[in-house]
Amino acid sequence: MKALRRLWEQLVEPGPSVTDPEERRHARLLLSLLVPLIPIGIVMSAVAPSMAAGDPNPFLQPGSYVGFIASALLVAMYHVGRTRYHAVASAAVVAIVTVAGWAAFLALRHDPNSGFILSFLGLGLLISGLVLPLAGTLILGLLDLAALLALPHVLPGMPTDFALVPSLFVGVTAILVTVSSAVRSADARQRRVAVTALRQQEERYRNLVESSPDGIVLVSAGRIVYANPAAAALFGAETPAKLLGLSPLQDLVVPEHVEIVQRRMESIEQDGARTAPLEIQVRRLDGKVLDVEVMGAPAMHEGKPADQTIVRDITARKEAEDARRQIEKLEEVNALKTQLLNMASHELNTPIAALRLQIHMLKLGGQEQDARKAKAITLLDRNVERLATLVKDVLDVARMQSGQLKLRREHIDLKPVIEEAAELYTQPYLEKGVNLDVRAPSTAALADPQRITQVLVNLLSNALKFTPAGGTVRVVLEEDVDMAEIRVSDSGKGLAPEQIARLFQPFSQVHDTHTETKGGTGLGLHISRGIIEQHGGRIWCESDGPGKGTTFAFTLPLTALVVHEEPIELA
Repeated sequence: MKALRRLWEQLVEPGPSVTDPEERRHARLLLSLLVPLIPIGIVMSAVAPSMAAGDPNPFLQPGSYVGFIASALLVAMYHVGRTRYHAVASAAVVAIVTVAGWAAFLALRHDPNSGFILSFLGLGLLISGLVLPLAGTLILGLLDLAALLALPHVLPGMPTDFALVPSLFVGVTAILVTVSSAVRSADARQRRVAVTALRQQEERYRNLVESSPDGIVLVSAGRIVYANPAAAALFGAETPAKLLGLSPLQDLVVPEHVEIVQRRMESIEQDGARTAPLEIQVRRLDGKVLDVEVMGAPAMHEGKPADQTIVRDITARKEAEDARRQIEKLEEVNALKTQLLNMASHELNTPIAALRLQIHMLKLGGQEQDARKAKAITLLDRNVERLATLVKDVLDVARMQSGQLKLRREHIDLKPVIEEAAELYTQPYLEKGVNLDVRAPSTAALADPQRITQVLVNLLSNALKFTPAGGTVRVVLEEDVDMAEIRVSDSGKGLAPEQIARLFQPFSQVHDTHTETKGGTGLGLHISRGIIEQHGGRIWCESDGPGKGTTFAFTLPLTALVVHEEPIELA
């Protein structure tokens, strides 16, 4: 059965030259009528003349040759009908007329009335297969069968064997129209399924387009014929309908990009070519210019070529790219600034060293130099030291920013480091009348002693500047879990909270240096914070307010004390 079904499907399937789906459906229906009629026509062409003449040899009857020619015509018409849709109907008509004609010939040889009835009964059944649904054809076939059974009673004089041929024709015709109706019904079901699937696919595509975050417009004949909600929002329209009828080239694309967009639209509509993403600028309906990325693809609108374009707003991406370029430019400027600071610091060190040498030689000039020269030398010495300090601080800041501030960390005892720093300021403290109290027990830490001394000297210097005569500055070292904490407290001016917030910023001087005449570069605390943080500790400031003193504190990681160990140099 499966083999017969596959053979049937091959015989009634139109050729590939019939491409239109509706034409293929009609051709399949007509071929389903034509295929069974061919063998029936061939048989009747050979048998009818012999039975009419009473001679069993068909080749001795002239009418048989006419039947053979008609059969060959049936086969030729079938082959022509498979490849050319408009020839299928002609082939079906020829087949129907041929078979019905031979049936009428047989019947007329016996009885004119029976020939008329049988011929038109067969034609009626064939036509019903094209017009009636399957149920109607089955009912008509049952009536046909009842007529065949009643025919001997209506025409009792008809020989049984002679009536067999028209009866066979009518029965086969009934089966034929039933099969054709079934095929037609199956085709109708397939078409309904195909239409439903097509509608579902169109609905999915419509939902996808309508919900797309990118703008989608369809342009035909230079005008927008469709736009989704995202396109309306992108171009500043209240609804997509506001964009319909607009010309993208005249109304939306900025003049600088009209030419390239026009070439791309022509390429899409004429050559059916997809276009790569292109960044252009468009003008919204409110006049605002946007950076967008467009991609085009060929489409059809009312049977005419159209251009379906996806429009994506890339304003945010452009802004991010501009910000990135600005950051890169700032990084280049910062790197150049760091190089400049390094170069300037190194170049300034050379004349400073020469000045120091000359000042030293002047100091050794003897007692004969008068008081004015001595004062000038002292003033020159002081300013050279200030310049040297400034150069050193600037160089340290440049090294910190470039990540080149190196530490030579080693296992040390913090007590002698603190005492040495305090000793450096013993004389200045005595001259101003400020008490310096140091309480530092032996405490092991992993640190760079020179850099820790630099931090302590800076804190002691600041405390001395802002502590009046008779005041006290205390340096206390304590251990707290796994960290050593060093606190430098004074009884000086104190700080407000907003002043503390600016303390560790570069070039920050929270007191008025012009009225206080304390000087300084404003880099000391910034450098101190960098040194302590690079050690793995932290530095901070505490104060109860103006006039209540200030405390600077920092921490360093504790470690077991190990003597005679090589320093560890870290970047």
